[in-house]
Amino acid sequence: MERDIEFDFIHSTVFTRYSGIKACPLPTSSSFMPYGNQHSSRTLERASTT
Repeated sequence: MERDIEFDFIHSTVFTRYSGIKACPLPTSSSFMPYGNQHSSRTLERASTT
């Protein structure tokens, strides 16, 4: 349980950092998007399992 909370916290930090990057158009931002969607679906999967 604690590990999940820690993981979510790390993801929040990454997401916040990504929001800042999103402000300036970078080639890497588009390649980062699929990862964000993939993580979101995985989080929903884990939530339904619990």
